[in-house]
Amino acid sequence: MAASSSPLPGLPAPTSFQHFISTKLDSDNYVLWASQFRPLLISYDLEGFIDGSKTEPQKTVIKDGKSAPNPEYIDWRRRDQLLLSWLISSLSDSVHSQIIGLETSYEVWTTLQDAYAAQSRARILQLKEQLQNLRKGNKSISQFVQKARSIAHHLKVAGKKVEEEDLILHILRGLPPEYEAMRVSISIRKDPIGMTELLSLLLSHEAYLGEGDSVEKAFDSQVEANVTHRTNQGSGNQYYGRRNYRGGRGGRFRSRGRGRGNYNNNQQNQ
Repeated sequence: MAASSSPLPGLPAPTSFQHFISTKLDSDNYVLWASQFRPLLISYDLEGFIDGSKTEPQKTVIKDGKSAPNPEYIDWRRRDQLLLSWLISSLSDSVHSQIIGLETSYEVWTTLQDAYAAQSRARILQLKEQLQNLRKGNKSISQFVQKARSIAHHLKVAGKKVEEEDLILHILRGLPPEYEAMRVSISIRKDPIGMTELLSLLLSHEAYLGEGDSVEKAFDSQVEANVTHRTNQGSGNQYYGRRNYRGGRGGRFRSRGRGRGNYNNNQQNQ
């Protein structure tokens, strides 16, 4: 099968252009889109078409006293329209609808730049602020980490990649106090931790904390049941408040236990 030929020597054919520009411009990714386009324009000496330095030549020239087509204009026009077709093919449908009627690559490029460059920068600042202020709150570990990854993905799409190490720091910063010991141990370790290992450790600690909550709830339920049973038997004033039946609760990296001294003593005194 014959290779696709370009309408202009030295320039890629329109069918092969998609290999160079894989991202279609939308309202959020102008920086990324433009960063893919500029190296291509420089490589094929087309940057002057979009920055205004390669202006449109006169359409005709006087030759032998007669008006004739200007070869420079013909060459400029062909290159400009090829570049225009590249630009249009790299736009999402919503963006394409905004440049209908524009006739040169310069008009299209400047229109897109005016419309989306500032908007894209504002979007980047917004996403960075979201990542810096991200907190776990009532979200599960899976939901919390997924939210952080989602923000990082949108920043990458906008042309601002978040390094894995920075993403991990944002996640650790957003953890609540019950994860403090784990956060410290991760921050002082010699070997860097990756996202996969971090998520595994966080999920394990979350499960540990959840198991502790289940034990505490079960103990509370048993205490309430005992108090209700003894009250129904007319045992008198045997309930001194829940604090007499419970001790403190520690975290994963601390000692953990519950004192039941008052409760046992009351039982023995009956």
